[in-house]
Amino acid sequence: MGDQVLHAKAGIESIEYIDDLVREYLLFRGCDDTLKAFEGDLARDRDWGFDAGRIVGELLGMATGLRTGELLEYWQYLTGRFFGHLSPKYHRTVRMFEKRLVRLLLVSAVRQEQRAVVREYMAAHGRALAQQGGDWIPWLALEYIDRPQDRPEFEAYFAAEWLASLQAALTDFVQTVFPAMAVPRIML
Repeated sequence: MGDQVLHAKAGIESIEYIDDLVREYLLFRGCDDTLKAFEGDLARDRDWGFDAGRIVGELLGMATGLRTGELLEYWQYLTGRFFGHLSPKYHRTVRMFEKRLVRLLLVSAVRQEQRAVVREYMAAHGRALAQQGGDWIPWLALEYIDRPQDRPEFEAYFAAEWLASLQAALTDFVQTVFPAMAVPRIML
């Protein structure tokens, strides 16, 4: 894993270096409007320069900040842009992380006494979750359970260790995705 982190950091540094080269080239050629557009695009960079830690931090912040729409939209973006192009053997892993992020959102809502967030999420997605069955069934009642952190089916999700484990695992996963991507020739 240490090599992956080093490779990912080297990739981020090379992206920043290439961005600087592009800026320098555009200035040299006098492409001021293009440079302005380039800077604007960089300011809105949803890939965070392919920094796994920043991407995961953003996802976790959306979940714990109860920003449901942003979380689901950003996950969908990441899936379409990166995760969806992975080998099919990773599709189950992608779905598992999505499930865990949603559960973090729901647990965070309960912790912050914002059960309306749970209600809204279940109103929008509860039917599909019920059709999946399995371990989602108890979650459909989360809004109505007093002290769910004391129930065996939810207890682990309320532990600080679970969040730390999710952060580490998701960061590792994202760090493995970026080096596997096809990169433009300029980065080679």
